[in-house]
Amino acid sequence: MSSAVRNEAPPPAFTQTLGHPSPLWMLFMSEFWERFAFYGIRWALVLYIVAQFHGGSAAGQADANLTYGSYLALVYAAAIFGGYVADKIIGYQRSILVGAVFMACGLFMIAWPDPRVFKFGLATIVVGNGLFKPIISTIVGKLYAVADERRDSGFTIFYMGINAGAFVAPLLTGWLAQSVFGTDAAPAYKYVFIASGFGMLVSLVWFYFGRHQLKGI
Repeated sequence: MSSAVRNEAPPPAFTQTLGHPSPLWMLFMSEFWERFAFYGIRWALVLYIVAQFHGGSAAGQADANLTYGSYLALVYAAAIFGGYVADKIIGYQRSILVGAVFMACGLFMIAWPDPRVFKFGLATIVVGNGLFKPIISTIVGKLYAVADERRDSGFTIFYMGINAGAFVAPLLTGWLAQSVFGTDAAPAYKYVFIASGFGMLVSLVWFYFGRHQLKGI
């Protein structure tokens, strides 16, 4: 009941940009860079595991696919954990900031060519994503009154940031791995992870300095 009452409370009086609350655009870019980081590594994970930890042998594909599948399953399951921590313990803004730090650390860790560090880095990304991803979407909803007709279009704009980050990420990280630091035959996968880590740092800094626009949400 208390949750429903909070949801009915009117949002703060935000300045408007292009017909929407100004913080929407800050959240748009924070999410763009977070999704850049998340999707920037996905195309390379299985290939990297096989190449780095199995010497390129096809026999390593089963282990690589198991690791990749487990990672993705835990990423989505972690949203339950992240939602509880944000709602009951540390609050929404702190959850996003802590999640961004965890994700950035994890992304840099998986660039280290050690299987134990790699798996610990993936686990760190899982925790960070659980604290970040569902919470920033929740904040978008809190920018609007429940009956505000712009609410759906606001989420559409926000999801455009997700899609844009997901589209750009594999193109840029693939170019870095295959054309700048490596070749098509021998991609430099660690630069995929490093570039994604820097993208996550951009998201962290963007949200840290832009969060004053949220006026206490």
